[in-house]
Amino acid sequence: MEDEILNKTLVHIDSSSVDFQGDDKWVFNVNLLEPLRDVVYIMILKTEVTLIKTNDVFKINYNELGKNTYGLDSYPIHVHLNDFKRHSCVVSKFASDTLTLGSDLVIKIKDLVYNSGTNDDFNNDDFQFLVTKTLTIATFAANNPTVYTVRDLKNAIDEIENFVITDVNDKIKNTIDAFTKFYDTVVQNESEKHIAKYFEHIPVNINSTLTTTQDILTFGNQIFATFDRNNQNVHVLNPIEPNLQRLNFELRDKYDNPIDKNNISQFNMTLCFYQNSRKISRG
Repeated sequence: MEDEILNKTLVHIDSSSVDFQGDDKWVFNVNLLEPLRDVVYIMILKTEVTLIKTNDVFKINYNELGKNTYGLDSYPIHVHLNDFKRHSCVVSKFASDTLTLGSDLVIKIKDLVYNSGTNDDFNNDDFQFLVTKTLTIATFAANNPTVYTVRDLKNAIDEIENFVITDVNDKIKNTIDAFTKFYDTVVQNESEKHIAKYFEHIPVNINSTLTTTQDILTFGNQIFATFDRNNQNVHVLNPIEPNLQRLNFELRDKYDNPIDKNNISQFNMTLCFYQNSRKISRG
């Protein structure tokens, strides 16, 4: 497009003044004051999210951040904008009910551990050790459902089953059943790999020090550069967008699930839209 004449329009998105599609997820839209005709390029100037603590932890859905005491927990937030796709990655689609089951399971095991001293059936050091170990695995599994975790989870199930084989209590049965169901569900979802395509990503890097000293954290990208169609922050529209009237946004986690609204307090993005003024559709 050597002969193109470009007009540019700067658009700043502030989540405090957008229309959300529901009350629980980061899905929203922005209606432009005037349609943008014949958009050929979109340049990303700024992308920013602010995380807030929920129950004294930073979370992205069921993933607690900053638990890695040996370094940073890196967690990408994927920004979806209309049908514009600049990036792609392979993800395993873990359904929200799988993660909910893992979270509920952790609560059940905690209750089992806390009640062990008040019930003779559970007043056994070996069993207490097994339950504590399983609780640790379950907590990690709920936050990081991976193949490695699935193997550990299965081992925990086997150990508990072997321990209680001669004297199975209803409470222990329920725990085993819950673990087995969680294991089966995670294994099933592990095979559901797909390509996730999105417009932009925000790297979130948190260490354990930040989780104890901060109540809010802001992460993002800001670009200080002049326009160049070959710049990695410039998205080329092919075909061009003849009449852009609304921006539809969605923030998703690394498993390609929409992010809960209570994990993020604010989202900001600044975009520059370049329009070809010579196109016939502008007449």
